[in-house]
Amino acid sequence: MRITGIILMCIGAIGAISLLADGDIYSALVGGLILIIVGAVLFKKGKSRIEIVAIKEQKQQAELEHQIEIKKKQEEELRRLEMFEPTETYAVTPDGLFLNDGELCFFQGQAETRKEKQVTTGYSGGSKGVSLRVAKGVSLRVGNSKGTLDKKTVTESTPGTLYITNRRIIYISEKNGFDKKFNAISGIKFYRDGLQLQIGQRNYILYTSDSQRIATILKRLAGKKN
Repeated sequence: MRITGIILMCIGAIGAISLLADGDIYSALVGGLILIIVGAVLFKKGKSRIEIVAIKEQKQQAELEHQIEIKKKQEEELRRLEMFEPTETYAVTPDGLFLNDGELCFFQGQAETRKEKQVTTGYSGGSKGVSLRVAKGVSLRVGNSKGTLDKKTVTESTPGTLYITNRRIIYISEKNGFDKKFNAISGIKFYRDGLQLQIGQRNYILYTSDSQRIATILKRLAGKKN
């Protein structure tokens, strides 16, 4: 489209010069100007299209680089997990947690609990009915109904911080927080987006993006204890 525009502008200019040489000023101005304007418009559109394609390619390249960076981080995290041992070398300094003598912290990260509940959004099907006068000063309302409640299920999320030490699992949150030693935990299940803990009669489900890392740490800790 840009080439077409350039060609039209050249034709318009050459034609205008030729007509001027023949003394036809009006035709030179009108015809040449029209071709030059049309050519300029096509040239601009072609330029805009090229810019759009360039921007699209830049976005695709940026997304590709982002995905490569994510993959590198995942591979690095896998290497770190493979090398992990429950020793002081791999311990972290926890923020907001008090450790006992000889206790080491190996994980601190964000987690959350979720609870589904029903909330009322309004009423439907209700009717006020009609008022009938049955005697002087006496009226009777008939046909009224309260209707039904409109409800929907919503998920309530409560964020918190999960810690794993060589002795305990601690979850600090406004709701469903706990601090338990390993011997108090009956069982653990790991999922792609979290983990489930059975502690006595209580069952806790924590959602976290670090489930793989947590699973590795707990398995290595269990192996060391055995």
